[in-house]
Amino acid sequence: MNKEEILSQLKSQSTWKLLILTILTLGIYTAYFIKRRSVTLNDHLGEDQKISAGYTSFLLIYTYMTVLVVIPQFWVEDGHIIITLSNVLDKIWCILVLIWSFKFRNRINQLLDLNPNDSDWFHGGGTFFFQYLYINFKINKLNKNMQ
Repeated sequence: MNKEEILSQLKSQSTWKLLILTILTLGIYTAYFIKRRSVTLNDHLGEDQKISAGYTSFLLIYTYMTVLVVIPQFWVEDGHIIITLSNVLDKIWCILVLIWSFKFRNRINQLLDLNPNDSDWFHGGGTFFFQYLYINFKINKLNKNMQ
């Protein structure tokens, strides 16, 4: 399969829409986005290269658990244990998404046969600071450049 077909299959929606849906769903949409992008990418990878379905499923379940703790924090007083727990769970969620982002980045760069000198290269800085939003933005940009 060629580069254009792979990028076309990975294209989802605008990055702004992804950000808004992430905010409105308290991250649940992000977990589904990650799961769907992983499945699509895995279709083009060898068995030893695939992003683990167990990892993305765990992230999805973990996101739901985190939201169940985040929602009650709006009705408790400052200093309540729920707020502390919510903050810890949120930080862990961010780390899980960051790990996925770098897994995806490494595999897409390899799959598309990109190197750091290519303008299409998925950079580590963008991946670190903007994670799945950067990946979505970059895929959209590459799709637009192909047209």
